[in-house]
Amino acid sequence: CITFDYGQMHRKEISYARRITKELNVPHQVIDLEVFKGCALVGDKQLENGSSETAIVPNRNMVFLSIAASIAIQKNIGLITWAAVQDDVEMFPDCRCESFLKPINEALSNWGVRVSAPFIEDKLYKKDLIQLAIKEDIKFSDTWSCYRGEDEPCGKCGACVARARALSPN
Repeated sequence: CITFDYGQMHRKEISYARRITKELNVPHQVIDLEVFKGCALVGDKQLENGSSETAIVPNRNMVFLSIAASIAIQKNIGLITWAAVQDDVEMFPDCRCESFLKPINEALSNWGVRVSAPFIEDKLYKKDLIQLAIKEDIKFSDTWSCYRGEDEPCGKCGACVARARALSPN
């Protein structure tokens, strides 16, 4: 497992990833990568309540997947699994299979590596994943969504709004 520390305000997700991978006895690497200046998620712009647009970090996923691919090639790992979800496809250009993921996979095929985005490929939304998590008895206290990274979720940023919408019974 790889987690990126790119200066995000919500670094709290890193401690969650560390704890979960340790509990599962899964190797985990945190990569320091503070190159995304001028973005709301690193505190350089105002993060608008209820909006994910201000949370866009240009080309972030390309950078992450490129580093993950390099590690995979070095370790002779043929598959990278990426957990983007269908909800992200409309908002984030770097979460689209045809225009983003397909060309990446074409390039990586030269190295024998493929990126799978099963939640996008199977058109699974956050709401679907929440139902799966409930079925698998995953504790939501083990997850973090808030962009602000404070002690408690703010309930107002785009991630909190999306989480609340996905948890809603309607």
